[in-house]
Amino acid sequence: MVAFVVSVNGRRLCCFGVGSSGVLGAHVSWFMRPGQTGNGDLRVGGLDTAASEHVEWIGPVEVQVGDTVTIQVVEVDIVDPPTDRYRALR
Repeated sequence: MVAFVVSVNGRRLCCFGVGSSGVLGAHVSWFMRPGQTGNGDLRVGGLDTAASEHVEWIGPVEVQVGDTVTIQVVEVDIVDPPTDRYRALR
């Protein structure tokens, strides 16, 4: 299956995929407010359309200015187990 391997500063966080039917996503956000330095986070998840479930592997992991976030697209037989699954609304 096609999967993503996500690393921050060279440290592998997870390999994630949903099989033959679904959506994968990795999202880095930065939140700024007046008078504050800001906060960043990384979330990784997707949608397993065969099971009609949202799936999460990472979220949120703090990121800081200067961090390097790497997403590698790979072909694998096995992925890391998700940390959370919940029914998709229809």
